[in-house]
Amino acid sequence: MRIINNSETVPGTRHLRHPSASSGCASVAERCEENQLLTPREKEIITLLSKGLLNKEMADSLSLSLNTIKIHLKNIYQKLEVNNRLEAIIKYYKLDEL
Repeated sequence: MRIINNSETVPGTRHLRHPSASSGCASVAERCEENQLLTPREKEIITLLSKGLLNKEMADSLSLSLNTIKIHLKNIYQKLEVNNRLEAIIKYYKLDEL
């Protein structure tokens, strides 16, 4: 058995790579510039986040369930590559300036 590196392919198999492993992968800033990063609803939610609203308050304000807000927040964190509310707000507005 032989261990192969990322640049090698195994004969008889398709060469699959995770999109983020590709050298041509768009950065977070590039996706933001192309307006592909956050959906309009996610932008609404991050705006409410920046105003200090709690999840329940955002849900009430947007007539959404608490679970839907949590799902949107999870998606926002993934897209911005952050782990919490404060990091999301900082990164979103920093990218918005680009």
